[in-house]
Amino acid sequence: MAETRLLLKRELRLDEIASINLGVAFRDRVEPDPAGIITVIQMRDLTEDQRVEFRDAARIRDQGFTEAHLLSRDDLIFRSRGLNNTTAIVKDIPQGTILAAPLFRIRVSSADVRPAYLQWFINHPIAQTYFASHARGTSVRMVPKECLAGLPVILPSLEIQEEIVEFSSLADREELILRRLADLKRNYYQRLMEVSVLDKRRNVYDIKD
Repeated sequence: MAETRLLLKRELRLDEIASINLGVAFRDRVEPDPAGIITVIQMRDLTEDQRVEFRDAARIRDQGFTEAHLLSRDDLIFRSRGLNNTTAIVKDIPQGTILAAPLFRIRVSSADVRPAYLQWFINHPIAQTYFASHARGTSVRMVPKECLAGLPVILPSLEIQEEIVEFSSLADREELILRRLADLKRNYYQRLMEVSVLDKRRNVYDIKD
């Protein structure tokens, strides 16, 4: 039964299962405005663990942005420049949030695809190898839209997609816990060594009657 389930998969181009839109191309650098009502997500707002950090994102005045520019829940944000061509997934999002170029918005358009699975696949070494072989530029690597659109996406059944996402989430949590445990152990032994050294110094400099 398990073997049959694994065989129920197909391969489609990314642009067959999702829409791809480049973020807003600002003429100058994005300057925050205290009176701004639009949140702008830039490269710096994407974390190393593939999350979107809205807390420090710039806010600007509305410049006539339309619904086509706005981010929605479960949209994917793709880094098109640099060595890290991964995606972050949008969850809790402030109203009126847009992307700045060179970020791409990927929005799933097929009922046969889970956004979280698509994020997992794009971040997988298979997809990263594809981007590395099709990217342009020497000093700064760039993945053009046509390259992103042509990414071959392996699609198992929805059930398998959900299992992959759940397993990946559990693996990430395990890694986080192990890192935290390692930090606690390191701090604990560091403290033991400090106490030992300080106690020896106190013994050396103690003034005896």
